[in-house]
Amino acid sequence: MANYNFDQITFIIPVRLDSLFRLENVLTVVRFFHRFHAHFIILEAGDYCSNILQKMLPKDKWTKYYFIQDQDIVFHRTHYINLMTNLAKTRYLAIWDSDVLVDPCQIQMSLNDLGNGSCEVAYPYNGELMGVDPILRSLFIEHPSISFLRKNIRLMTFLYGPNVVGGGFVIRRDKYIESGGENEEFYGWGPEDYERFYRWKNYGYRVKNEEGVMYHLYHTRDLNGKYRSTLHQNLCQDALNITCHSNKEQLRKQIKFKYSSDSERNRNL
Repeated sequence: MANYNFDQITFIIPVRLDSLFRLENVLTVVRFFHRFHAHFIILEAGDYCSNILQKMLPKDKWTKYYFIQDQDIVFHRTHYINLMTNLAKTRYLAIWDSDVLVDPCQIQMSLNDLGNGSCEVAYPYNGELMGVDPILRSLFIEHPSISFLRKNIRLMTFLYGPNVVGGGFVIRRDKYIESGGENEEFYGWGPEDYERFYRWKNYGYRVKNEEGVMYHLYHTRDLNGKYRSTLHQNLCQDALNITCHSNKEQLRKQIKFKYSSDSERNRNL
């Protein structure tokens, strides 16, 4: 195993345990990167706290778990990511889906590029998101090795085309906050990944993709994995269009990162 040290990065992973697949996936992702001394903030939101995820996560200084009771059937992911960003202490953040993995060397390349100032945002993959089907997923969970996924990539399918901007990215925390963090106008599933990408471009941020693919572990989908209605789809498209046609100063007025003081953090979490 390569001697990576990710002690200056925090993985921000919001999750709603809508299935056993989701539980297994988030545990697999955390355990995979945990060995490299990365920090983790895991926020679970749901009807009630079963304590299952909390009990199964690593118990150490690197891993922080929070639960928020939320009876809304819509998972307001963008809101929770902003809350979690307030809690992070490291210089770098990895805003990360609960079901995706990359070769750790790709994370290291992203940290190197951010550290030497060659970009403001780094996607630790080349824009190709590969779908790991249920059979390959089960085998990988038993023996979590990137080499296993790499060897079986011919059995996977491309998800969402060749230029994906979702799944996960790495960024300096101060730059993320400066550019507005997550746009909470996206309430539930939507094109927030593309809105964020175009916002960075309009801010003048340099965005870089690293070599290598990203792997997406299979899971079932509920209404939080698709548009809920035509109205929802239109509202998402409106939010995306506003960002695409706004300059930096306009964006600063429209999207403000919701920073909270220590006391407010304690009330929220």
